[in-house]
Amino acid sequence: MTSKQSINHQLYAELVKVYKVAHPTKGHLTCDKEVSVIWQALKSGADFPTNARNEIKKWKEIQRKNTLDRFLVNFTFKCK
Repeated sequence: MTSKQSINHQLYAELVKVYKVAHPTKGHLTCDKEVSVIWQALKSGADFPTNARNEIKKWKEIQRKNTLDRFLVNFTFKCK
């Protein structure tokens, strides 16, 4: 595996991971299919590694927001 392939593999694995965590209600196959579509769009664009990292950051932010939202909902119910 070349260095470029290794980096691409790492980026893809990280994208799959954060996408699945950001979408806990979606099944494994659904997430894989959706990530595959996102990945192909990223690969066809210019500056692929930067765009892939930005996409990963986007899903990490969504993941953080979802975690905070779940915490606040649980906290609100416990305080009532």
